[in-house]
Amino acid sequence: MGTTQGALEFFNRNQFPCPRNFNPGDHYILTLAIVPGKEEESRRRTKVTIYLKYMSIYASSILTQWTNLFWRSWTSQYRDQMLFWTRLFQTIFMALILGLIYFDLDISQKGVTDINGGLFIIVTNISFTNMFAVLTSFPEEMGIAMREYGSALYRIDSYFFTKTISEVCFVNLVYWRSQLFSGYLLSVITGDTTLALSVASLVIIPFMIFGGPFMNGDSTPDYFVWMDAISWFKYSYEIMMINQWEDLDYIACENKTVSANATQDEICDAQKCLFSNGLEVLDYNSMDKDDVGKDLAILGAICAGVYLVTFVFLLIRAKRSKE
Repeated sequence: MGTTQGALEFFNRNQFPCPRNFNPGDHYILTLAIVPGKEEESRRRTKVTIYLKYMSIYASSILTQWTNLFWRSWTSQYRDQMLFWTRLFQTIFMALILGLIYFDLDISQKGVTDINGGLFIIVTNISFTNMFAVLTSFPEEMGIAMREYGSALYRIDSYFFTKTISEVCFVNLVYWRSQLFSGYLLSVITGDTTLALSVASLVIIPFMIFGGPFMNGDSTPDYFVWMDAISWFKYSYEIMMINQWEDLDYIACENKTVSANATQDEICDAQKCLFSNGLEVLDYNSMDKDDVGKDLAILGAICAGVYLVTFVFLLIRAKRSKE
């Protein structure tokens, strides 16, 4: 809580100096105790305890806390060889599998569907891989963090932000960063790995439905517009789609062979071309090539918002753990 000399100085500043040749410990007890028969006087005197809440109860500075917590979090991840190699293996394995499945796709009418599906699979795989990595590791640390916070070793915001930064740095070395924020939120709210894993799919799948090729943005029911608006899948997928199609000027049509006596409708159907260029692919999916900046800004806002909510829940949990 602080040094002995600091306690003396604190009581002196609040007009409760320790008498000469008097035991400081006894002085503190007599000052803060409610004396029978002098309750009112004691209560006025013990208003000093109100100020104790606002004292700097941490022995180290914020900079020291951040430095040590970041180093500990980074080191614990680096030393967890199983976690490191598992993430690395997942990255390489999924890259190889997806590469083989979507190898050398043709830019054709049928190929458009294949390419769009491949882009969404990439977004989904990145999201779920990183989210479940957080769900299985973060709840295990919270018990230790709550005890150390209760012992005034560091501030809870120092723990949260250094943990977040170290995770981002680590994941960026192994895999693209996506959906770490939702994993943190579920971990803090549930506080239990098993429960967090059980709830994760129920929470994430609805956002995934509104964020990819499963439903066109213009077809979203009015009562689910809010979910469509905050689906990080939607904005991530749209950015990748724009990157893929915005500069593609020509998509070959698939001319089918028709018999000599084919009707006019059959001939038109055989020569029908759904997409002639990449911009038409984007328009068909209710996307605009000029929305990349907006998508990035919204993704950043969603990320910041979820992190803020996560921190609030963590702070509430930390305060309750001290009661």
